[in-house]
Amino acid sequence: MSEFAVTFVILPCVAACILAVVIRDWRLAAAALCGALALVFIRDVMPVGVGIFVLPVIFGFALGAAALIVALLWRPTLDIWGRMLAALGLTFFVSVSQLLIITTGF
Repeated sequence: MSEFAVTFVILPCVAACILAVVIRDWRLAAAALCGALALVFIRDVMPVGVGIFVLPVIFGFALGAAALIVALLWRPTLDIWGRMLAALGLTFFVSVSQLLIITTGF
């Protein structure tokens, strides 16, 4: 497994699944999305080594939270597996798309 796959696909997907386990309400998902987007903007003050592994995790939190807002507004009584599937689906799609764009130079 290449380092691109770990950095750009696995870390965001794991972060989105962890977020889906913890969050049960759409308002908490909205707060997590705002917090993750705020942390993206302080990337410039992070050391390069920390930014390589922390930024994809924050990116996974943001994507998972965006998917959870929609899923929990649509069906507020989702169980844990439904929340994880919603968060993982969007995060995996965007992460793989980003990896394909980076590696092929689209």
